[in-house]
Amino acid sequence: MNKRKIVLLASALMMVAVLAVGGTLAYFTDTDKVTNTFTMGKVDILLDEGKVVTEKDENGKDVYADTDVEDRTDKEQEYFVFPGDTVVKDPTIHVANDSQVAWIAAKITIKGDAKLPTLFYGQTTTHLNIRAEYADMNGEMQPLVAGGVTEETADYTTWNGLPGHMSDSAFSYQDVSKAANGEWVIYMFFQAPQTAGTDIVLFDTVNVPAIWDNKEAAIFNSTEITIDAYAVQANNFDDVFTAMTTAFADEFDF
Repeated sequence: MNKRKIVLLASALMMVAVLAVGGTLAYFTDTDKVTNTFTMGKVDILLDEGKVVTEKDENGKDVYADTDVEDRTDKEQEYFVFPGDTVVKDPTIHVANDSQVAWIAAKITIKGDAKLPTLFYGQTTTHLNIRAEYADMNGEMQPLVAGGVTEETADYTTWNGLPGHMSDSAFSYQDVSKAANGEWVIYMFFQAPQTAGTDIVLFDTVNVPAIWDNKEAAIFNSTEITIDAYAVQANNFDDVFTAMTTAFADEFDF
């Protein structure tokens, strides 16, 4: 074999050897997987109040006797009352234990011929303690209380363009434009985000004036108090007003 052939053969063998080595190689690889799970936060509230306890009067009618604040309901209740009665009524917003932090607001709607101050006058302990005065049916000035925390006082002010009363805990606004439709509407905006497990008592009594006679009491008949509670996630909202007017635009259409 001459030198030329040996070189060619060696080259050929080298080529085969390179191909053979290449055939045994594998890419350097590894596998891993990241699963991104998105769990939506939720807000969860319950509005309830103590159940009415009744007793029979001399005519066999069920009349209001007491309120069992331990036995609670979220259903409609009826009250048969007399002038001078103080009805324990404690509508309470409960923020569920598994709820995210939320902005809370409430709307109290009173339908009927009764006057709003009549329902809320007196020294009640409520969630927004509004100290104002109004003229009662005898023309005498009485304190008006509509919502609050015990011992809180509220100042009349303007908030987000709404006239009303501000305390440390809440702002209360009465939408007088609804009065033409026979409705007295109070909005309550709680100024701090509410955490899980929080209870908010909107008010705790309804007072029926002792000065009413049959004619005045008849005006009060069939009056309805409806309470709506609202919750919006605290995340991505800087304040309760923005949260409510964004999430519940139809309900808070100021």
